[in-house]
Amino acid sequence: MSATAISGIPDSPLFRVEFAEEEIGLEGHVCIHAIGPNGSTGGLRCVPDVDAREVELLARAMTFKYAFFNVPQGGAKAGIKVPYNVDVEEKRRLVCAAARHLKPLLLKAGFWSPSTDMNFYDDDLSAFFNEVGLPYTHPINNSSNRTAVSAFWTLRTTIDHYRLNPADTTLAIEGFGSVASYLAPLLQKMDVKVVAVSNHVGAIYNPNGLDLARIVKERREEGENWIAKKGDWESISHDDLFATKVDILIPCARVHSVVKERAATIQARVVVPIANVPCTEKALVELDRKGIAFVPDYVVNSGGVLGHVRGVDHDFGGPFMAMVGRMLRCSEKQGVSVRSLAENVAHQHYNSIADQAYLKDSTFTKIVGKLKNRNLLPNTVIKKMSKNRYSRIYDRVNSIFTGY
Repeated sequence: MSATAISGIPDSPLFRVEFAEEEIGLEGHVCIHAIGPNGSTGGLRCVPDVDAREVELLARAMTFKYAFFNVPQGGAKAGIKVPYNVDVEEKRRLVCAAARHLKPLLLKAGFWSPSTDMNFYDDDLSAFFNEVGLPYTHPINNSSNRTAVSAFWTLRTTIDHYRLNPADTTLAIEGFGSVASYLAPLLQKMDVKVVAVSNHVGAIYNPNGLDLARIVKERREEGENWIAKKGDWESISHDDLFATKVDILIPCARVHSVVKERAATIQARVVVPIANVPCTEKALVELDRKGIAFVPDYVVNSGGVLGHVRGVDHDFGGPFMAMVGRMLRCSEKQGVSVRSLAENVAHQHYNSIADQAYLKDSTFTKIVGKLKNRNLLPNTVIKKMSKNRYSRIYDRVNSIFTGY
């Protein structure tokens, strides 16, 4: 396969898989959008209404994410229909059944590997791998925390770019879940004012700012129904949240939650999405028409795939924020949308990733891969591999938009 024959990230995926087991109420989907030298990966979400289209859109977003940072991997996604209020044992039964159905994809060396996602946590992922006899190493820092860190870095840079005073900056968060719970204390330290939040149960508003510490505590103790309780807020509709006058809107929920009609009501200066693919194409056109900047979701939430991100004080934050700053300045200087600039970078990087996807591994690479899969690599080798990966991504982030 020649790089010159590849014209960027494709719209259509490589293939989709549907699986079901009526006897236990199992229904799910997997989409492999693209393959890189390191195969494909992406989260497995457990929500009651996930469908094939959502999974396909998310898989493509993962390809954009890896391509933007020039990580040699393709995007994939999976979803299982699981009620929000299901008990732990029933959820675990569905997860393990899904693992058995998907075992052939997992055992194809380097082909597909799932990760945590919405309502699918580290313990669920461990059970998933254990069910099919594959090793799983619990991460030092979970994906939601890493995602919150990259979102925080993006927000800091966005606030600086638009010369906003943090203490006067207002935010609305659609989808106050796991990532937002990690983001909340970081926003408190930055002293910004979050005036509206929502989840799948409802939405609340306080023009003077919501007590994020209380919300995180209520969510931990009461689950998602905390939002229906009385507090120092008023209940609003989900549509009202999007129409709230704020500086920054943060979609942090599901695919295509921002449709054209909602986009038409948005009064924010900039949209900084943590959710993957939060806007329909018509909604993005509407935001462009209104002159509302949209920072690409696969940049904002990239901490989840940049596995070495550990905390806000980690030295990776400097290059990351500098890259976001360059992207915002290039957008204004060239008079093109931020998302167009980011998409161009992703398409360019994807060409080289796809060009290398089907090359045969060296004998050494195959041996290392087998040892890694069996947890037989010495710690010194693992640490060196991790350090090398960190250095490569560090250099890539430093180079993005420098030629614009």
